[in-house]
Amino acid sequence: MSAASIPQFDERGCHTEVLQFSRRLFASGHYAQAVFEASKALNIAVKKKSGLAGDGASLMTQAFSPGNPILKLNAISSQSERDEQQGFMHLFQGAMLGIRNP
Repeated sequence: MSAASIPQFDERGCHTEVLQFSRRLFASGHYAQAVFEASKALNIAVKKKSGLAGDGASLMTQAFSPGNPILKLNAISSQSERDEQQGFMHLFQGAMLGIRNP
């Protein structure tokens, strides 16, 4: 499969930074490495967008904490929105702990 046509990857609407770090690896069948590189790209992007100096799971906690987030996913004005913020914080923490730093 050529790098130009990867419907299983491209149809997911991946962020441009994920594409930059992972697309060629995915196209060549290196799926685990593609996910690993995407998790590293997530860490870098959160650092840049938040201006925080932390790293990994602690960075995700600081950046997305529903109590005092640096990066808000929504208005955090309802329980549902707080739950969403906290859920993504946990997902991103998990990506750092389980994928980037296994």
